Amino acid sequence: MKSIAIDSDGRLEVKFNSKGQPIGATSISLSSFLGALVREIVPITIKDLRKIPLEMKEVLWKSIQARYKVDKDWQKNYIFKSMADIWRASKSRLVTKITKTPNEEARLKLKPDNIKSMNEWKSFVKEKNSAEFKATSEKFRKIRTKQLPHTCSRKGYARLIDELMNHSETKTPPSRVDVWTKAHKKKNGEPINSEVAKAFDLVEEYKKDPAMSSTTSVNGDILTKVLGPEKNTYMRAFGRGVTRSKLQIVSERDDHLMKIEG
Repeated sequence: MKSIAIDSDGRLEVKFNSKGQPIGATSISLSSFLGALVREIVPITIKDLRKIPLEMKEVLWKSIQARYKVDKDWQKNYIFKSMADIWRASKSRLVTKITKTPNEEARLKLKPDNIKSMNEWKSFVKEKNSAEFKATSEKFRKIRTKQLPHTCSRKGYARLIDELMNHSETKTPPSRVDVWTKAHKKKNGEPINSEVAKAFDLVEEYKKDPAMSSTTSVNGDILTKVLGPEKNTYMRAFGRGVTRSKLQIVSERDDHLMKIEG
């Protein structure tokens, strides 16, 4: 936070891909900055980041703009959604610490500096240690165990795709199934778990079919065949902010540009 640039000429340029996602070296710096910023300014006792006071939103946005060249509304929308995800993850990690801490004295020491009221903190801790909250938490924990975790970590799908393109001789975007496969491997090339290994086997079977290998539509490509239909709010192997409708718009735009250039 101390590294915020005051002079606008010293602001860092952020590169965005065609889907409006930040990529490149500066995007890594931006991600780290957003994490530090949102943890410092937004208390975890707030129920929903979208409902924070307007003054707090202005502080967040002005702080980001002081460091990075992001002035468009669509950039702001993406960044605030990113901060919401980062904030929820940070809140989840702290709640885990709270529930595992054995006594009240130790739990009091976990209070973040941006929570000024000790009563507010005690109320928050009491809620997270309630039987109702623990039951809900366990329910969602079981749901998460059925998911297939990726190994992108902070890199994310957008930067992974950019990295794969940069290492490709043709500089063409990799297929969605190749991106997903790469994202679910360990450093040694092995699948992240047994469920992913099963999915890999199915992927290889479908790749033997020339018709399937040449399909680019997300409605019928190999990944959809293996993992099931896509949701409207999220598209596998594309990263944050890419929905079915947005992908359709981007695809139509790219096709139009190719026709013009051709």
